[in-house]
Amino acid sequence: VRMDDGSGKMFKTSNMKPTGPETTPESPGVSEACEVSSHIASSVGPSSRIRIIGLKAQPHLNGELGTVVEWDDSEARWKVRMDDGSGKMLKPANLQLVDERVQATKEKIVAVSSCAFSEAATSFDTATSPLVPGMRIEVCGLQARPELNGQCGTVVEWEESEGRWKVRMDDGSGKMFKTSNMKPAEPEATPESPVMNKVSAALAREPLPLGPSSRVRIMGLKAQPHLNGELGTVVEWDEGEGRWKVRMDDGSGKMFKASNMKLAGLDPSTASPGMSEAFAPPPRGDVALGPSSRVRIMGLKAQPHLNGELGTVVEWDDSEGRWKVRM
Repeated sequence: VRMDDGSGKMFKTSNMKPTGPETTPESPGVSEACEVSSHIASSVGPSSRIRIIGLKAQPHLNGELGTVVEWDDSEARWKVRMDDGSGKMLKPANLQLVDERVQATKEKIVAVSSCAFSEAATSFDTATSPLVPGMRIEVCGLQARPELNGQCGTVVEWEESEGRWKVRMDDGSGKMFKTSNMKPAEPEATPESPVMNKVSAALAREPLPLGPSSRVRIMGLKAQPHLNGELGTVVEWDEGEGRWKVRMDDGSGKMFKASNMKLAGLDPSTASPGMSEAFAPPPRGDVALGPSSRVRIMGLKAQPHLNGELGTVVEWDDSEGRWKVRM
C-alpha cells in the first residue's frame, strides 16, 4: 500500500477496510472512481469463492455459492460463475467471501449430497461417492429437465472441472449429472441370477425368438421414436450391453433390447445369398425363423407337456418339412 505520506507499507487484508471518498475540486469524477476502488480494495477478486447475500429481487439465490470470474466496469458488478453452471453479475455488497477450508469441513461433516462444492469438498465427494465408472444408474430429481428422470445409463467417468459424472445414456447420448441426480439402477434379470429359474432367465434375455439373421421391426422406443417401424437384420447378441446388435436397412448399426423388436417377414430383396439359403421356407410364412433363432414350443397336441419349453433352431429338414430344434 502507498500511504498518503508517501511511504510504502504491506498489510494483511484483515487490517484494511475501504475508506469513504474524498471529494475535491480537482477530481469531479471521484465518486465513480471511488466506487470502482471500493471493489478493488475489497478482498474479493477473480477466482474468489463467494456466497450470495442480501438479494431482494432474487432472494432464492441468497446462500448459493460461486466463483468470481472478473470485474465488469460497464456494469459495475462482478461476473460470477455459480456452482450450478449458470452465470450471474452481482454487486460487491451482495458477495461474501467463503473460506474454502471451513466450507469443505462443514460439507464433509453434514455429508451434503450436492456436487456444487468448493474444490476441496468436490474431492471429498468423489472419494466417498457410491458411484463408479461402469455402474448402471437411473436419473432422478432433475427439475430443469424432468423428462430425463427415470431414464437409465452407464457411468463413464468423473469430470473434475464440471463437478459432475459423465454418463452414456441407453439411447446413445452423453450427459453429465450431479451425484445427487443419480441412483443405482434396478439390476436387470440375467440368466446368471440365482433367483430365476431357467425359463424366466431365458425370457429375461430373449422374450422373443430372436437370433442372428432374424428380420426385425423396431417398436416401443421412447427415446428415439423416429426409429419405430424401421426394419433391420439381427447380427449378434452383445453380452456386455445386454442388447442385440442390428444392421438397419439404411446401413446404420444399432443396439436394441429384445423388448424393442418384433419379428418381421424376411425380405428376399435385402437378404444375402447365404441368408436366403439359411432361411429355407418355414411351415408358416409369417414367422421369420432361421438357424440360431430362439423359440418357444406351442400348440402341440400329441406332446402337450412340451408346450412352453424353450429351444434354439438348428436347421431346416427338407425331408421332414420341419425345423430341427435343440431344446
